[in-house]
Amino acid sequence: MGLSEAMNEAWTDFNDSKPELTKRDRGEIYEILSEIKEELDRAWELYREAADRKQSEWRARKEEEAERLREKITKAYAARAKIEDNRDRNVDKLSDARSDDYADRVRGWIEEDEAKLRDIDENISRWEGWLEEIEEKLRGR
Repeated sequence: MGLSEAMNEAWTDFNDSKPELTKRDRGEIYEILSEIKEELDRAWELYREAADRKQSEWRARKEEEAERLREKITKAYAARAKIEDNRDRNVDKLSDARSDDYADRVRGWIEEDEAKLRDIDENISRWEGWLEEIEEKLRGR
């Protein structure tokens, strides 16, 4: 039985017992029950305030985390664009290569750029997944 239920039962027992109690006893019991109710109300209010504060702090942390992820994603897309430009320039260099040795070096650069693009795409995908999870949690709470 919870405190609220116990309090309600105490008030019910008090009301049921009134005919058997003296006026003085009724007054004392009423005062005691009223004081207990006030203390329970204060405790409940403190609990709600703490829960609200905890919820607000959690929300603020999640919003900060989401913002950091958005910034990382934006920077990753910018880096991706630069690497794509570099790869495209290297593809142009490959078509203009005058020696096999230089063409091999340029192919290596292109492969490096492609590997970097794959890594960035994997990071972006992972970060966007995390961001979606955070946003779902924020919508759900």
